[in-house]
Amino acid sequence: MISLIIMLCVTVYGIYYAVNPMPSLKRKFKNRDVPRSTIRAARVSGVVLAVLGAAFSVFFIVRMVLES
Repeated sequence: MISLIIMLCVTVYGIYYAVNPMPSLKRKFKNRDVPRSTIRAARVSGVVLAVLGAAFSVFFIVRMVLES
């Protein structure tokens, strides 16, 4: 059950990071401009996190249903 909750949190964070990576990137780059390629890479990694989190969430849900 705890694994499912963690994966759901990873999915939500991945979606948030894919939609709005700028707060995190501004902290990283401080006073410098954030390159467009970095923003694109951050969005892609957010999508990957969201997809993997969702896939593992479905896996854990199916496993819980089959075990009960």
